[in-house]
Amino acid sequence: MSSATGIGWKPKFAETDIPTLHNFIRDHPLGILITHLPNVDGSPELQATHIPFYLSVPEQPTSSSSSSSNGALQLALLILHHPSFYTTTKPLTGKVVPTWFFTAAQTYGVLTLHHDPLSPTTSTFLTQQTAELTAHGEQHLLGSDAATAWKTTDAPAPFTAQLSRAIVGIEIRVQRLEGKVKMGQEVAAGDQLGCVRGLRAMGMEVGERLAREIEACARAPFSCCRV
Repeated sequence: MSSATGIGWKPKFAETDIPTLHNFIRDHPLGILITHLPNVDGSPELQATHIPFYLSVPEQPTSSSSSSSNGALQLALLILHHPSFYTTTKPLTGKVVPTWFFTAAQTYGVLTLHHDPLSPTTSTFLTQQTAELTAHGEQHLLGSDAATAWKTTDAPAPFTAQLSRAIVGIEIRVQRLEGKVKMGQEVAAGDQLGCVRGLRAMGMEVGERLAREIEACARAPFSCCRV
């Protein structure tokens, strides 16, 4: 594991282009949030929670500093990943092993919880987040037209207000963003082509998606988590 990063990744697999990583997060918004919180109710201090996230990129960089009255900053790790695939390599020499193909992004930042139902700040955050998450899911992920896509305002206001009281809003001010794309960049072009053909021959959706990503990596090896 490198001392400069929390990810034990070889440089040839590293994805460092921030706009590319932003697009990856938009395409795969369901993340695993890793937190280490004080034990106040008997719950484990180290927890992993699956939560859908909406990426908001400000026009100007947002400071991640906090006033001293807030005490120690709570740091969090968010992992977002693409469906992975286990594959065997062609045994021409016998000196090969099976491997995994996958794409992943890791976000490090300062965690803020919005959970006070009486706070105007919490109310504003939850209203905006639920609307943006819904719009992103309906339009970007499902491909619905903006004019006809379902919106949170289509539901009765008392109903959404009741549900909002049970929601804890999670905000992460990103301090570091890292990615990894392992799609056979380390093997010869012929082996990559063989993987593509083999994946497509399986007739599976995940195989087709991985085949497209391998082809994208072959064309642009330094920015290949966009397909």
